[in-house]
Amino acid sequence: MALLIDIFGLLSVLLSGAEVVAQSFVVGGIAFVLLVIRPFDVRLGEAASDILRRCRRLIFWSAASLALIGLISLLVEASILVDTADITWASALVAQFSVTHAATMVVAIVVTALTSGEAPVRPVALGILAVAVLVAATLTTHAMARLDNRLPLALAE
Repeated sequence: MALLIDIFGLLSVLLSGAEVVAQSFVVGGIAFVLLVIRPFDVRLGEAASDILRRCRRLIFWSAASLALIGLISLLVEASILVDTADITWASALVAQFSVTHAATMVVAIVVTALTSGEAPVRPVALGILAVAVLVAATLTTHAMARLDNRLPLALAE
């Protein structure tokens, strides 16, 4: 565990960067589907179905990556907390960061389920899930880690 503590800083930065990339692809892919493909699918003609299929694949793999990154982040951060603060795993898994990572994983899994296969895309559901990804991302920022003025800072973020 001492080795994990030594590399935690680097690992944390790498996981945070990967999480931001995955979040960006999920939210950006959903925005592209909702704001470009859906409104212009008639004008795009036959190409619209191919573009939509490719976007769904990108969103699917991005959401699957986001869920995996969330799981790894949760396990790493909880391990550090358990080892350094001398608390139980149960306590670490109900901490705010754990709940936020778990919520992100659930949202990512739902996005993965909605974008897998050839079922019709549910625009309203995808839009709500994209907002949920953004809210979850905001809940893990420095603004939410502060003891005071969380809400105004989180809204600004």
